[in-house]
Amino acid sequence: MRQTTKFSSLLYGYILLNLCIVLIPLMLFLTLFYREMEQRLISEIEASHLSMLNQSVQRMDADLNTFIETASRISGDSLLTPFLLRHSGYSQIEAVRRLRIYNAGLGFVDSLLLYAHVDILLFTSNGTYSIHNFNNFIYDFRGYWDRSDFMMQLNSATSLVMPQRDNFILKQGAPSHQSVVAISAPWTGMGGISIGSVTALINFNHFRSYIGFVETDISHISFIIDNENSVFLQQGLAFDTDSWLAGEVHIGHTDIERIQIDGGRYSLLTIESQNGWRFMMLIPHRGLGYRVLPVNSPTVMLISFLFLFAIIIGILLAYKNWLPINRLLRRIKERDASPRLCNELMEIDTSIQAILSSQEEQERQVMDNMKLTRWNLLQILLNQSEGLESDSFKLRLEEAGLILTGPVYCVISVHVISDSVRTALIEAESYFTGLYIIDRTYKNYIAILLNLDNDNQNRVEEMIESLEGRISKTELIYGIGRLCKHLSSISRSNVESVLALEANMQINQQGFLTYDDLASKRISPLATEQLQLSLLIQGIRQSNTSVINKYVDNISNVLIGSHTLESESLLRFYTSIITHELMQFAIECAFPDADIYALRFIKYESLPEFIGILTEFCRDLCSFILKRSKSDKQQLFDSISEYINQNFTSLDMSLKLLSMEFSLSIQYLSHFFKEMSGKNFIDYITAKRMDLACQLLKTTKSHIQQICEEVGYINAPSFTRKFTEIYGISPGKYRQQSNKEVLIK
Repeated sequence: MRQTTKFSSLLYGYILLNLCIVLIPLMLFLTLFYREMEQRLISEIEASHLSMLNQSVQRMDADLNTFIETASRISGDSLLTPFLLRHSGYSQIEAVRRLRIYNAGLGFVDSLLLYAHVDILLFTSNGTYSIHNFNNFIYDFRGYWDRSDFMMQLNSATSLVMPQRDNFILKQGAPSHQSVVAISAPWTGMGGISIGSVTALINFNHFRSYIGFVETDISHISFIIDNENSVFLQQGLAFDTDSWLAGEVHIGHTDIERIQIDGGRYSLLTIESQNGWRFMMLIPHRGLGYRVLPVNSPTVMLISFLFLFAIIIGILLAYKNWLPINRLLRRIKERDASPRLCNELMEIDTSIQAILSSQEEQERQVMDNMKLTRWNLLQILLNQSEGLESDSFKLRLEEAGLILTGPVYCVISVHVISDSVRTALIEAESYFTGLYIIDRTYKNYIAILLNLDNDNQNRVEEMIESLEGRISKTELIYGIGRLCKHLSSISRSNVESVLALEANMQINQQGFLTYDDLASKRISPLATEQLQLSLLIQGIRQSNTSVINKYVDNISNVLIGSHTLESESLLRFYTSIITHELMQFAIECAFPDADIYALRFIKYESLPEFIGILTEFCRDLCSFILKRSKSDKQQLFDSISEYINQNFTSLDMSLKLLSMEFSLSIQYLSHFFKEMSGKNFIDYITAKRMDLACQLLKTTKSHIQQICEEVGYINAPSFTRKFTEIYGISPGKYRQQSNKEVLIK
């Protein structure tokens, strides 16, 4: 009889796990879907409201442009001039009539005012008033201004003057809702000279209509910000706009920005008008989410169906996964295990052992790959100098386990006498921190890269003693390169260590020799030919090709003679001394390819190859110095030209003044200036002065004597004579001819 299946805690756990696996992605999807729909809705609301806000700005800009055009027409009206208004009673009546006509074209303006500077009358579309009566008996001033501020606006309207916050004008006896604001534009005469102002009195409710034009069922706050960053007008929800603006808030000119205010999210819409005012709208996001999923929406039904479907799928998957485990548990609990069960367990055990073995093999392969990667990176450090300071390369070093954080590095080259010593050196690396052994392919040398915490040379010698104590009592031969502070300089320290090692093998044949010691001793078997090398460097410095070829040939002959008499190792020492001298000179000259040639000098295979590298090096270094010299000459000429252009009108301008300014001899400066400009100094200065004189004759009414002094001449006869010699006519006739050409045009 088959036993009934009882649900266990394992099955319940499987059901819960699968429900989580199915429902969590669904919940995440629905959350993302809801967020996307909410953001899309907010974007649509922002776009539509920004469009409506833009229409409001366009309405105000159109009204202001109409007013500015009307003010311009009034300025051009020949019947509205200060002279006529002050001296003709008929003109005053006509002025009121014409102002009414202009006012009729401005539907949003209650009254037009025309005011001339220092006048006692104020002409309006409603009649003529004295300034005293208008300010004291006709209108009252409300807000933060008074009559003097109003008169200041009338007198200082050189451009469009917009109203300020809470500054109103109210006709005496009128209700408060008839408050008006004043906008002024300049009243200009001939030549654009300000003769007064044109002022429009506009009902304040008209400004309310600008932002009241935005009709929407979305809760919002609309307000207008004036040029002083103050709230001129506000409508909508209750909001302390002044306190918000007083905080550290950045307001753009035309933008949609989402911000947080007191923990709530808002959309800030901003449109800037032509006069610099900004129309702004704050839309709170709170409550917009309910518009995403309306009640009885098909979307709600779809989400409910997805939840139910996910629950059913989760339960089915849980039961399906639990069944094989349940069968296995029943077999394990059986007292007498069947042969099949034993075989299955053995297969499981065999599979686990195979997995472990495979994992160990993979770990060995990873370690081998890590060692190969470390070796490749160390080879790059020893042989290259470009791209080593980048963050990507430093990350590769860190991933490979190479601790090269500096601040000081040094390379030591070691001559290995046997394979056992080589193996001992490589194995000793694990006992030191910041020490890396690199097995070279060059001769029987091994490189040691040190990462030091200070620039004390004694620290390097202590590391060598500790290393010798670790491997054996055998004394090895070392060459130590100079300390460096950049990864890109390790290759140079490597070259120096090889040079020091090869010199040590010829001189001491034991212990260590530093590159600095080698440079300070300057012991060279080429002592009799040391002058040849010095003259070669002098020829490169002077970019003299014939001298370079001569002394390269002399040094080559010396090396060829040494090669026939001495051993190969001694010849390599000779070449290392030559390389050292030339590399020192190349570094002084900031030769960019110095590192590349240093490696080539070390790795040459034969004497002809070394001579070829030497010839090529001298040619390239000579070309580099020659190009740099030309660049320096051009920079000097540019500095001289700039100084002349700034001071050519000075009476003291001369070759002697320039020679003192730039510390050059007069003869060299004269030759150099003509070589670079193609003109001698006097002709160049004369041309500059005459060009300036022509400009002054055309554009100014200055006297000839004054122009003569402004361009750098002492007396007018000398200036006139030189001008006539160059242009064929006198300065006076040149000015008359230029004026006639202007009149004709």
